[in-house]
Amino acid sequence: MLDQLIRQLDDADPARRKQAVIALGKSRDASALKPLANVYRSDPEPEIRELARKAGVYIKQHAEVIPDVPATTPPMPKPAAPVGESYTQRKMREMEEAKRAAELAQEPRFETQEADTRRPIRGREYQVPKEARERAAKAVDAALSYNLAGDDAKAMKNLTEAISLNPNLINDAYFNSITAGVTGLDGDAAMDMILDRGKRKEFEVTAKNVTKQAKIDKHMEVATKSSWTDVMWEGVIYTLIVIIGPVLAGLVATQTAMNYFNAIAGSAQVTIEPSIATELQSSLMAITAATLIPVGIISGIIGVGGLLLELVLVHFLAVSVFRGHGTIQHLLSTLLGFDNRWLPVMFLIQYLMTAIFFVSAGSPITYCFTIILVILTLYVLGKTSGKIGEAYDFGGMKGCLAYNLSNVIVIGAITAVMYLLFNALGSAMVQSLFQLNPEMLPPLQ
Repeated sequence: MLDQLIRQLDDADPARRKQAVIALGKSRDASALKPLANVYRSDPEPEIRELARKAGVYIKQHAEVIPDVPATTPPMPKPAAPVGESYTQRKMREMEEAKRAAELAQEPRFETQEADTRRPIRGREYQVPKEARERAAKAVDAALSYNLAGDDAKAMKNLTEAISLNPNLINDAYFNSITAGVTGLDGDAAMDMILDRGKRKEFEVTAKNVTKQAKIDKHMEVATKSSWTDVMWEGVIYTLIVIIGPVLAGLVATQTAMNYFNAIAGSAQVTIEPSIATELQSSLMAITAATLIPVGIISGIIGVGGLLLELVLVHFLAVSVFRGHGTIQHLLSTLLGFDNRWLPVMFLIQYLMTAIFFVSAGSPITYCFTIILVILTLYVLGKTSGKIGEAYDFGGMKGCLAYNLSNVIVIGAITAVMYLLFNALGSAMVQSLFQLNPEMLPPLQ
């Protein structure tokens, strides 16, 4: 079994190498020290190298013999009853002794070296229930997992819980090696940090800040990989989609409508004035790709401009208001790539819905496609909020708030501009009308 684990240390899969290191550490076999040392020197994974170091320390320390101390101190002999003590006096004394014993039983489980500490004593054995020992062992394993994951604040909480449940862990080499790995201290200094509330609180605050900063650095490492070149290519694809999509939608609607009117023109059940039918057909035949391209270009300009304005606002809100961490390049690249995957699907559903509407003469089956399109739109909006949360590493809820606030600002700005524009145009038209027809001016009083 040991040879198989040693061979597994050379496996190409890091997960299998990690399992082998843990198993060798738990084996406590001194013959595993040399292979573990080789792993510590040469393994490409920092996590596995550190785990191999801890496993080696555990194996070495576990060989140390803990002094054999009796599990319990010999019971103190009962004091002799005072001479001449009456029955009532004896009962009162026994009740007082029982009360004192109950008070002692309620004191903290740690035997102390000084009156103002709760530190367990090295080399002393404590009576600990089996359930408490099992819970302490789980807490120690959890502390190791958190330590390997880089979350030393949670590792410290689990170590504190473990030693409070089972003070015998102060004599355990495995526990001490994990304590040293978490605190960066050895022996009594590490134990002081665990048992001293002030030092422990300070350590947890520092560890949380370190973990938070490491998470930010890792996220920013991903975010900074997005370049303006990526944004440019995604933007070109998005522009083509929002130009070609409306053009194809117009062509599909025109062609299916012409087929529909041609089909019902000779039907006796439908009565259409010849002049109206001729006018409709002429109007539809006038709609071609050439006439729709300007519409598509305008649609593209509005779509790209509106999206860029919206995402710039999202970036500002995400960084300034919601304290997120990210880059505008990463946001643009992420959302443009997402839209480029789903916009063609939404246009395709719209084409099918339009064609089926005319072919089926407004059949209720069209509503099925309408429902599908609405559900897909809601899904895309929800995923967009999630993508914004991922881009700034603050979750989908804040992503949703940033996205909706930016929409409100954009819609409000467009509404204000349109109001001012129409107001100015209306005033100009009224003034022109009065200049052309002075008689329309109201008479002066």
